[in-house]
Formats: sequence, structure tokens, C-alpha cells
Amino acid sequence: KDNSVYACRPQQACEGGTWEKDNVCQGERTGFLCQDCSSGYYASSSGCAKCRPGDFVGIVVLGLFFVSVCCGILIAANARALTQNALSMTMMLVLGQILTSLQIIAAFNSTPIKWGQPFNDVLEALKLLSFDMDIIRVQCGGLRDPLAKYLGKMCVPILAAAFLCTFHFVVNAIRKGMSSINGLINAFGQMMFIFFISLGLSVMSPFQCYNHPEGNSFRSLVVSPQILCDTDDHAALQVVAVAAVIFYIGVFLTATGYAVVWYPVLIAADNIHFIQRFRFLFIRWDPKVHWFSLPLLSKNFLVSLFPMLMPEANVDVTIVLLLLTLGGYLFLAARFEPWRTPELNWLDWVSTGGLCIILLIGSLTVGGEELSPGASTFLTLIFSVLLFVMALFFCHYAYRRLQELMSNTKRFSIFVSHHKGGGACCARFLKMALSKRVKGTVFFDSDNLNSFGGIFDAVKTSDSVLVILSGETLCRPWCVGEFVTAYYNNVPMRSCVMVDAQRLDKWMELTSEGIAELYGKFEVLRPYGIALEDIKPAIDLVLKDAPIRINLENGKALDETLQETVTALAASSDKIKLKATMSKQSTTLLRGGMHESANVDAPMLLLSDESDPEASASARVLKMLLQEMTQKQIQLDLALSPSEYITMLSGVGAVSTLCVFTSNTLQSPRQLARIAMYFKIRPEGVLNPVLIGETFQFPAASFYEDLVQKGHPFGSVQNATDSFSKATGATITPVEVKEALEGTFKAIANFVNIPYANEDLLVVQVKTLSGKVSPKNDRCEGKRLALEDIVSVSEKPMGFVLASAAVDEGKALEDTCPSTDEQLSKEVFNVQKETSPEPKLSEQDEQEKVKAETILAERF
Repeated sequence: KDNSVYACRPQQACEGGTWEKDNVCQGERTGFLCQDCSSGYYASSSGCAKCRPGDFVGIVVLGLFFVSVCCGILIAANARALTQNALSMTMMLVLGQILTSLQIIAAFNSTPIKWGQPFNDVLEALKLLSFDMDIIRVQCGGLRDPLAKYLGKMCVPILAAAFLCTFHFVVNAIRKGMSSINGLINAFGQMMFIFFISLGLSVMSPFQCYNHPEGNSFRSLVVSPQILCDTDDHAALQVVAVAAVIFYIGVFLTATGYAVVWYPVLIAADNIHFIQRFRFLFIRWDPKVHWFSLPLLSKNFLVSLFPMLMPEANVDVTIVLLLLTLGGYLFLAARFEPWRTPELNWLDWVSTGGLCIILLIGSLTVGGEELSPGASTFLTLIFSVLLFVMALFFCHYAYRRLQELMSNTKRFSIFVSHHKGGGACCARFLKMALSKRVKGTVFFDSDNLNSFGGIFDAVKTSDSVLVILSGETLCRPWCVGEFVTAYYNNVPMRSCVMVDAQRLDKWMELTSEGIAELYGKFEVLRPYGIALEDIKPAIDLVLKDAPIRINLENGKALDETLQETVTALAASSDKIKLKATMSKQSTTLLRGGMHESANVDAPMLLLSDESDPEASASARVLKMLLQEMTQKQIQLDLALSPSEYITMLSGVGAVSTLCVFTSNTLQSPRQLARIAMYFKIRPEGVLNPVLIGETFQFPAASFYEDLVQKGHPFGSVQNATDSFSKATGATITPVEVKEALEGTFKAIANFVNIPYANEDLLVVQVKTLSGKVSPKNDRCEGKRLALEDIVSVSEKPMGFVLASAAVDEGKALEDTCPSTDEQLSKEVFNVQKETSPEPKLSEQDEQEKVKAETILAERF
């Protein structure tokens, strides 16, 4: 012993004094820096405590927990991603985020920050996450030597691998094929991934030393203060630590880098074994951000590295480096939103942000002072709230999964599978129609999800799948992914087709070369565990039964085929329950076919192309929504004969007329002829164009020229005239069609995005449409309310734009609407009169002006 002053850790182990004269150790403690206890004792806060039989319980409990975790991870790792329950998978990912956050808190405890009470107690409870074996009193088991304890910690991953291998062979002996080599590798990788921070803290602990008081050049190892740094004993530990860093950290990060780099290549090569082997790296992420394991593992590695390597005197640098690491990761997570569900992204942001706040408060101690009890209590509160929020997420998914198991019910009754390019409007109509006939929720992708992975999860939680064959459905990767998911999860499937479909599906016409070429497009499905050999059996099941033929033109036939559809789906799954009766209103909303008596006095008329299933479905969707909103009857021209159509336009009906335009409308002689007939009967009328979808290709001058001069696309001028005349029962020429189209598109077009908009947005769009095309009194009311809004905002910035633009509307209101609105009209004029001349606008004001004018255009 020399005369140097040594700092004792923990402080409770020593009473203080000189080596020669005083008993410097607390209680039964002995040895250099009071780190040892006699055989049969273990180190405690008050010195040494006698080992009792019950003290082995911690070791036994930890061992059983370790065994259970290994078994659970191996079973989960061998399950196909295609068949794993979505809620169970999300629960595991939330649990992984919780464990990662707790490990980061444990890493904070390895810094010299003086957290104070009561937060220190929280950190002490988390020491086990840094593989601190003294927590479970391993000294009672004879493990006392620092090198032996370190080697024991380093053997934990090896023991885990050995147990996983043993369990792998045992389960295969019981049931062959239950566990695969790929699943075994995936299980071990999953354990390494989850506990990566704890492993890093443990592996690099021999590199963390602390200084003794001034005048003593020695440093002690933080994990074992009796070992002085830069001595032979310390060197032996460092040699083992370097080997462990290379063997565990280095190899794992290298394997991760290899998997991420080769992922696109091996996916394209249909290497499904690669996906199963490295699923622990990719199962968390949206496939578009498959590489995000690298930023996550880099963050975890640095969080465990900085506290171990940075000197205690540079605690401020350590805190800055940790904040940069967490902040950089948070930026990437917010930028790319990598997790497979939005909820997991949100939870990751909250947890990482909360950890940054905890570290920022801890930075107040860089001057050497301890956090005050109030600040430490506040930290404990933040940690508790953070843990509570994460636990709440886990309990939410656990409750939903338990509810699902106990009730034996699924989230969706029917999953409507369709190809957006050819059947989205039909799918929207079927979703609305079936929702009125079956109990439970009908899934339609635009209403429910934002990711394709979520779509496959929705298939797993559906009672049945209705496949709309619209020509190329079986050739679309995401549709095929839905079929394969349904096939392997035993979800029954039935197909349907519109009666006007030109062909059932392109798939049935493909040669072997065509199928091989098509398979190349299915590589996007590999990340979801779908291999090429999975596809054909699933498609065969879709085509096993003849498709139900749905007639959108004839209302009576439509009712019958809808009933046939729900009956067939209910027969395939006893979990689908039909509604006892449909209300008279619901039945009326669904119909509109030729079996109904045509009401030529209906206030609104809706034109659509009966030869285009998407147009017919769009018209029925619009009719259902508009009738619910306006409580007025809407007549579909599908139900009108040529003479009835002419009678309706010639009479008092069809005060408002809408025309559905799809990509096929300009090639439909019937539709073009009826548009021309509208203007022939009502030259001054307004035909409101409703454009279905996100975009529409308006006819160019060349289209009109070809139509008039060549009769394009109908072969010749004579053929075009004959086709138009046959459709209406009266002579219609291409010139009249041209003039009618030009007259139609003079009106402001209304986009209604039936194929892609979710239900809420669709309702908003149809409400806007309803306000524009309502009969006179309703329209006057809408204008009156809009003009009141304009008057109310006229004194606000840019109000002059609204007021000026309202003048013409005020005149129209005064001319066409009841005289009770004259006062309002005068108010509008007064506002405009009092408004100063329009000044020169800044760039920001110009943008506001454009917005205001857009609002006016939409409202009027």
C-alpha cells in the first residue's frame, strides 16, 4: 500500500482512512478498495451479506427467463412472415423498442453524470441490461474473480447460440421440419439485434476507467475497481475484450452490411432463403427503406461506445456525442419513416426524443455537481411517462390480439382485391354496396392503409377475399401478393367479373415465356416472404370457381348478383354474417337499373357510359352519395331508353345534369351522342362534367379535327353518324358532337377521385359537387352563404380580392334568386365600392390571391 488517495466505488463499500492504521472497509468487506467478500457472502450496499438458499432464486429465474426467451424467439423466427399475425408482430416490434430504450438509459448510467436520487434508483434497477451479474448475486455461485466474471458475461451469447441449436434439434426430432437452419440463424440474429446495446456495454467495459483523486496517477476499472488500469490484470481483460469486440460486434456489423448491400441483388434472384435468414434485419422496415438497420445499429453501437471510451473528465464531450448520435438518428427516422407501420414510427420518434430530453437535463451536471432532488424527480417522471406510453402501445396491441383470439373474429368481413388501373371504381362501388348487406367492415385499400405491407396484414385479418377480375388483376404483383397471403392463411377467396368485361384475365392467355417474363415483375413481393413457387397455387384457387358476373347496367340483375356475391362469400366463411334486412332507402340507393320505372321528372340526371364498367360504377357511387346528401332523386341515364331520355330533357326534369367522364368516354358513341342530344334540346343548358380520377386528358384540337373530318375513332364520318344516331334515335353528326363537347368543357370541370381518394376525401369532393349542381333554390342558398362569408372577410388582408370577385356573383344572385337576397347583394357592392384600388402585390400576396381565386372558383 502506498500513501496515495484512492476513490472507493461504490462509496458505501469504504469507511475511509489510511491503509496501515484504520479498517477502511465497510462491514465484512475486504481486499483492495474493499471489493471482496468472504466465501458464502456477497457484496451489498452495507458491506457483505450472507448467502441464503433463496439468493439462488434470482439465478434460477434469470435462467428460466433466458430459456423462455430463446424458445419464443426460435419459434417466431421459424414462422413465415407471410403467415405471422400482424398484431403479434407489432407487439414484438414495440417490445423491441422498449428494450432498446431501456438499454440506452442503462448506457446513460455508464457516463459520469451524477443523476441524483430518485433517478439513481431507476438506473440501478436497469444494471442487469448491461449484463451486471452482481445484481443476481452470482458471487453466491462462486463467481468472484473479475476475469472469470467477464468471461462469464462473454459466454452468454455463446450459451444462447448453444441452447438455440439444442432446441432446434429437439423440436425437429419431435416434428421434422418445424425448425430450419435459416430460422435458427434468424433467431440468433434477432437476439443479437435486440440486445446489441447491452452486449456492447458489456464487451467494452474493460476500456472504461476512472481517475483517483489528484496526486494519484493510477486509474481503476469502473466495473472492477480493484483492478488498476494499465496493469497486467487489466491487459488480460483488454485482450479478451478486443477479441470479443471483433467476434461479436465486428462480425455482426459486417454481416449486417453484407445483407443490406446484397439485398436488392438477391431479392431479384428470388433468393427467398436469404430473406428468411436475415429477416431480423428487414422485418421492421418498409421494404423501400430496407437499409435502415444500418443507421439503427450504428446508433446503438455509438451509444454503447462513447461512455466506455471517453475519459470521465470529458463528460461534456460524451454528452454532446450522445446527443449528436440520438439527434442524427431521430432526423433520419423522421425523414424516411422507416418502420412498417405509422404507429411504430411515431413511437420511435417519441422514445428517441424523450431520451434526448433526459440527456439534456443530465448535462446540467457537467460542472461536477449532482442533480438536485427536484430535477432528479422530474427526470424520473419523464422516464415514467415515456415508459408508460410505450407500455400503453404494447398493451393496446396485446389487448386487440387477445380480443381477436377470444372472440375468434377478424377485423374485416370482406377484403376487396382489385387492380387500380382497371377495377378501382367497381371496387369502390362494391365496397359501398356490400357494406349495406354484411355485418362488419369491408376493406378497401384507399380507405384503410398507406403501405402494401399493411395490405397483406389486412388480408390475414379478413374473413374472406373478393377478387375483381378486371382484365389484368392476376398479372399485378400486389394483387398476386394478396392472393398468396390469403392462400397461406386459409382465407377463402371468390372472384367476380363485370358482365361487359372483354376478357376474364390476361393471365389465362399468357404463354410459358410470357409467364416467365411476368414473374420478373413479382420481385417486389420477395421482401414479404413470397416466392415464385407460391404464386401458381394461389391463382389456381382464385380461378377454381366460376366468377360471379355482376351486371352494373341493369338494376334488378345488379341486386340479384350482389345477393349472390354475399351468399357465396358467407358460404365460404361461416364468420360472415348478413344483415337481416335492408332498408327501403338502402335498396333504392343501390338500384337505378332498367327494371325501375324511369322518372323523367327527376330533378337531377346523371349520364355515364354503359359500355364502361368503371363509368357505370362511378355513376352508381355518385348517385348513392348525392342522394344521401341532397335527399333528392337522381336519375341514371342507364335506365332511360332513347325516347325517355329525350322526353326528360324536353320536360321539366333534369334541372341539373351531370356527365361522368372516364378515359374511355371519348371513344363511346352512345355517350358522345347523348351529350350532343342534350345540347340539341337545351342549347343554353349547362352540362356539368364530372372527371373520374386524379387527371383527365382533355380533347385537343386534333381530336376534334379528326372527329369531324375522318369520323375518328369510329372508322369514317358516315360510321360515326350512324353510331351516334343509333344511340339516340335521332340524327346526330360529328359536328354536333364536337360542338357539344366544347360546350360541355366550358363549364368548370369537377374532379371526383373515386379510384384513389379515401372515403372522407371522396365525401368532401362529392359535397363540393353537390353544392354546384343543386337545383335553383339550393344553389341560391349556397351562393348567399358564400357571399356572406366574403362580406365578413372583406376587412381582412386580401379581402379586396374576395370582394371584387364577388361582384359578378352578386349580380347573378340578384337576377336569379329570390328578392330576399337583394340586401346581401347591395352589401357586396358596398364592400367592393369601399375597397381601395388593388395595390401592387408582394410575392406572398400574389400567392394568397391565387388561393382566394381558387376558393371562389370552387365555391361558385
